[in-house]
Amino acid sequence: MFLRCISGASLSVILGLDHKISVIISACIAVFYTVVGGLYSVAFTDVVQLICIFVGLVRVIFVCFSKGDVSPARTLQVCEL
Repeated sequence: MFLRCISGASLSVILGLDHKISVIISACIAVFYTVVGGLYSVAFTDVVQLICIFVGLVRVIFVCFSKGDVSPARTLQVCEL
């Protein structure tokens, strides 16, 4: 049920499409690049997603520690509560 709720959600929000239509479009895109590129295209997509996640994580860490009220010691104090 959870996957049904999140698949195609980006398309439906960004383009304002019906949820069912956006799920069908997302599935068609995924099937198309898998059929055309094979396993290599799927692995390449996973690498691109991993890089995006890593870059986002690094940026979040720097933004959090650049704020004055966030520090490793303060984080440990909050976790101990």
